[in-house]
Amino acid sequence: MIDNETIEGYLMRMDRPVETLGEGLWRIDESSDGVPPLIVRHDAPIVMLRMKVMSLPETGREQLYRRLLELNSNGIAFGAYAVDDGTVTLVDTLRAESLDYSELVASIESLIIAAGELYHEMRPTPVAGE
Repeated sequence: MIDNETIEGYLMRMDRPVETLGEGLWRIDESSDGVPPLIVRHDAPIVMLRMKVMSLPETGREQLYRRLLELNSNGIAFGAYAVDDGTVTLVDTLRAESLDYSELVASIESLIIAAGELYHEMRPTPVAGE
């Protein structure tokens, strides 16, 4: 089974800004790219990746839900868009037991690329004067 030390070593090899938040909890945050931070959590037997993309809008939710389903179908290589407690998130869950560096990197890159390409499309347009 992969342990926290191994996962942290994988994250440090990625050449991305990584912050340790606690035991089995890390944040990858490249705030300069406009993409929200990605949280990596090891809770054996899984490693969960989560990125909060946006709050659910008050209106237009049906169109947003449709777009998220389309993106899950053909807009993301690993992981999926989800709705959780009023927030649109990107998530992926990996088995810690067999996790290797390449698998973790592929999942993280997939979520970051998806967010980078689609983040601005999914964000609500600001209202003038806000």
